[in-house]
Amino acid sequence: MKIIERIFGATSSFRSKQRLVIMLACSIVLVVSLLSSLSYTYISFNRESRQRLSALGDIIGADVGAALAFGDDEAVAKSLTALRADPAIKQLFIMDGHNQIVAYYHKTMNVVPRDLQKRLRAVRAKAQESFFDLCPEVERPVIKDDIHLGTILIEQDDYVLTEKIATSAGISAFILLLALGFSYLLANRFQRVITEPVTAMAITMREVSYTKNYSKRLPACGTDEMDQLAERFNEMLSEIELRDEDLLKRQDELQQLAQELTLSNVLLQQSGESNRHLEEVSQIKSDFLANMSHELRTPLNSVIGFSEVLQDQFFGPINEKQHEYVSNILASGKHLLSMINDILDFSKVESGKMKLELSSFSLLETINNTLVMLKEKALKGGVILRMNLVPQDDVPIEADQRKLKQIMYNLLSNAVKFTPTGGSVDVSIQMVKHPGSCNSESTDLPLPLGSDVNLIEISVEDTGIGIREGDIQKLFRPFTQLASVYTKEYEGTGLGLSLAKKLVELHGGEIRVTSRFGSGSRFSFTIPLAQKP
Repeated sequence: MKIIERIFGATSSFRSKQRLVIMLACSIVLVVSLLSSLSYTYISFNRESRQRLSALGDIIGADVGAALAFGDDEAVAKSLTALRADPAIKQLFIMDGHNQIVAYYHKTMNVVPRDLQKRLRAVRAKAQESFFDLCPEVERPVIKDDIHLGTILIEQDDYVLTEKIATSAGISAFILLLALGFSYLLANRFQRVITEPVTAMAITMREVSYTKNYSKRLPACGTDEMDQLAERFNEMLSEIELRDEDLLKRQDELQQLAQELTLSNVLLQQSGESNRHLEEVSQIKSDFLANMSHELRTPLNSVIGFSEVLQDQFFGPINEKQHEYVSNILASGKHLLSMINDILDFSKVESGKMKLELSSFSLLETINNTLVMLKEKALKGGVILRMNLVPQDDVPIEADQRKLKQIMYNLLSNAVKFTPTGGSVDVSIQMVKHPGSCNSESTDLPLPLGSDVNLIEISVEDTGIGIREGDIQKLFRPFTQLASVYTKEYEGTGLGLSLAKKLVELHGGEIRVTSRFGSGSRFSFTIPLAQKP
């Protein structure tokens, strides 16, 4: 409406605006139809031209096939003289099997130019740019007895297509003008059916507005839609007084709602204070665990150190029973130290104090070192440890090497612990593309040259006891172990997987698990090859 008012002025009558709307609507429809017709003409004629050029190329190819086979360039050139009768052909190239030009035709040239190869490259480049071209080009092979003898490249003159489009545009424009004139006559004739009842209703409404006489009613307008509008306006006048009473009731309800909202805000503030208190308690818990773990590590390291001294018999021999007791003390001390370290690391992550110490290192070497740490434990349990990689597949990575070792150690020790004798634990690596890349499919190692993968996926798969489907969601909860039968049979604090998950997330990655109860489990995690600065 703002555009219409700018054209006719804010004081233009409703009749003039309605006429303009009708004319604009008809114009838009007709212009769209005209453009659609011209587009269809262009596309269909372009396609027909390409089909015609392809057929012509096949005919010429059949005609010059024998000459190309025997290397008779003069006969090939003579076969193009008939093209003078077809003004639609702009130029034509005939190349032999080695892509060397043996004949050339141009509608306006009688002498072969020196820059034939430049012209050929220009035509081929233009043919690859777009299908929609005023000068369509077609390239057809010359094949005889299933032998590729050469190629024919034909380019059509642009006047053929422009002449066709100009003719279609002239006819469409003439039809457009006729249609606009006819729509103007119809708009003047039929607008009165709508404008006269609307004008009568506007006069009545103006009187009601000025006089505040709500007993006045609109007369019947003579059309179904206008009768309905008049009835609704009359009903509105009748309900004004009832609306006043209803407004008073609504006002009381709004006051009551305001009081309830105030009470809700107070409750929300109290809830916010409770949440802050819980956060403070959680922080105090994390600080307490960190401090206690730190205080316990010092004397425990002394216990472990002296146990190792006694076990190695540096200060004299010990008997077999003493050696057994010292070994138990040493094993228990190391186990307790491992638990304390897990609690300390977990509390650091929880409190946000743990930071990445980034460095570039060999991924294969890091995983091998972790496997060596668990090799003895796996041999004692009769479990086979395998890594499905060779030294040629090594991948450089930028991450926190110590934390990556801890992730691998936690996953591998878990796999070895829950795999029975005769089972196996396999470690595999594959490169994956980030979900924001062109695709997120995996890529086998080694990396292809120029690859744009940016994530490394490491998987630990075992043939152990597996996990029930209902227990998978509980795996990464801190201080949580699954079924009670596992808790009794297998030692642990329930922090290993939870800590591994948090360390993976600290690297900007994610960890996943798939398992079938009784058949084994597969833990996989992805981290970036390089950390963002």
